[in-house]
Amino acid sequence: MPDHEVAMSKRVLVHATFIIEMVEKALTMLGKDEVELKSFMEELGRKHIIYGVKPEHMPHMSDSIVHMLNEVLGGMGAFSAEEEDAWKKVLAALVANMTKAQREVEMKKIAEEMTL
Repeated sequence: MPDHEVAMSKRVLVHATFIIEMVEKALTMLGKDEVELKSFMEELGRKHIIYGVKPEHMPHMSDSIVHMLNEVLGGMGAFSAEEEDAWKKVLAALVANMTKAQREVEMKKIAEEMTL
């Protein structure tokens, strides 16, 4: 899809809204209920398998979010190197829980296929 069509795609806009909502929900759980947050992120990781998202795709999501924040907030002079580093660390932790769950599902599927 050409770049100019991506920006106008209803599917892309809906997904972008969903990503923002999920990040916001995860951030509100930080420091409050780590068990619930971990469970939420693992379930989100498992759901992404249904959409064909592989564990190795997940870090790109974090990179995209940080890039977007840098573009929007950095352009306004409000995104410092320390803030960028903090976002990278938080997103890395969230993605780690998602990919852990994805890999567990992958391993379970492999084990089931190998079972006689």
